[in-house]
Amino acid sequence: MGSICKRSILWYFFAYRKKRNEPCNYGRLWLWIETACRYCRESYRKRNKKFCFHRGRCTTKTFSLAGLIGSYHIIYNDRLRCRVQRQGNLSGYNDCNVLSMHALTGAYSDEGMAWVDQLCAVLDRNLRYIRDFLQSRYPVVTMMLPQGTYMLFVNCGAWCRSHGITPDDLRRRGVEHGVIWQSGAGFGDGDCIRINAALPHSLVREAMDRLEKYVFVG
Repeated sequence: MGSICKRSILWYFFAYRKKRNEPCNYGRLWLWIETACRYCRESYRKRNKKFCFHRGRCTTKTFSLAGLIGSYHIIYNDRLRCRVQRQGNLSGYNDCNVLSMHALTGAYSDEGMAWVDQLCAVLDRNLRYIRDFLQSRYPVVTMMLPQGTYMLFVNCGAWCRSHGITPDDLRRRGVEHGVIWQSGAGFGDGDCIRINAALPHSLVREAMDRLEKYVFVG
C-alpha cells in the first residue's frame, strides 16, 4: 500500500507543479509522501487490528557512526516485531553495546542537534561553492543541488564529448592530480561524476583549483 501511495503522490506532485510551471522541490515532495503514508497507516490501522507497518531509523550517516550499532525499528505489530528481531539475532551483530548506546544518546542530545546544524551549514556552503565554481567556468557542466545528502552528481558528458574524451578519462585525470571522485556509472548515469562534499571548505577550494588547472583542460 505504501508503494501505491508513493506512486500516486509522485504523479500528482509532478502534474501539479507542471500545471503551475513551478520547479520541483523534493523536500516538499517527501513531506507530501510522509503525510500521505501516515494517513494510509492510520486508516489501515483503524480497519485492521493486525497493523503491520513499521519504521526504521539510524544515525550512522549523519553522525558518521557506521562502525557502531545504532539503527533501530519502531514496529507496532507484535508478530512482525518478533520476526524482525529473530532475523536480526541470527547474525550476532545486532546487539547494542556500550559505545553504540552512548553514541546514539549523544546524537539525539541538544549538543548533537547543534552539531548537525553546523554540519548542514558547512555542507550547504561546500555544495554551492562546487556548483558555482564549475558552472561559472564550464557552462555545459550541469548538476542539481541535493537536499538530503553530501554527494553531488556532476554531469560532465557534454564537456567530455566536446573535448574528445570520456567521463572516465576525466575522472582518471582528477585522480592523477589528487582529486578522488567517483564514476556515476554505478549509480545510473555514466555521464556523471560523483563528488563527496563532506570535507573542510579549504580542501574543497583546493580540489576545485586542481580541477581547473589540471583536469578541465585541452
